[in-house]
Amino acid sequence: MVPTPYSPSLAFLLASAAKSTKYSISAVEITQVNTTGQTDPTIWICGDSTVCNYYNSSDSSQHGWGQFLEDYIDEDYWQVRNMAASGQYAKGFVDAGQFKAIEYYGKKGDVYIISIGINDTNYSDKDEYYKTVTDMVKKSKAKGVEVILVKQQGRRSDLQKNPLLNSRWFAGQLDQVGKEQNVEVMNLFKAWQDFGVGVGYAKMADYYAIKNGGGNDDLHQSMK
Repeated sequence: MVPTPYSPSLAFLLASAAKSTKYSISAVEITQVNTTGQTDPTIWICGDSTVCNYYNSSDSSQHGWGQFLEDYIDEDYWQVRNMAASGQYAKGFVDAGQFKAIEYYGKKGDVYIISIGINDTNYSDKDEYYKTVTDMVKKSKAKGVEVILVKQQGRRSDLQKNPLLNSRWFAGQLDQVGKEQNVEVMNLFKAWQDFGVGVGYAKMADYYAIKNGGGNDDLHQSMK
């Protein structure tokens, strides 16, 4: 059961097909758990295919880090709402209505993690990205939600670059937003790169997914 705020006039339901697998929803059962409309403190996540949830997937297929976050928090206190979706970019996250749930139901004591930008290099630009992320940060903070910006991981092939990269995916814009809006910026890229250098390029293949039909994925992590 997933506790979800609901009002008689408004509810947000977002469903998408599992990767390479077709499913359909036959029914949605709604059970009232309280009369206040309030939920436990919530960690909301904005992200893409490196962050989102995957279901009925083999250990070697791609996974998103957001689906494992519950393993590292106090589930008796927090609940996680992973709104990330494969292929998503910042403005697309807003335009598709995924941020609407956070904007409407977010509350003081909640945390909003923004870890997006990889697909923005294809569908957007640094100015639109900066504007969109800034707007989400401002609206979230106005509701008392704590915001954490995350610089995303690199590609496995980045570990072979000489010199190594300092960042990727509009990381500079995240630094700018973090400074201007006084919110934390978490450097996942450096943590990922330090781990990869320590493990070694070859052994890092164990931590990356196997593509459908075979072949090593250069971006998406496996269950490991």
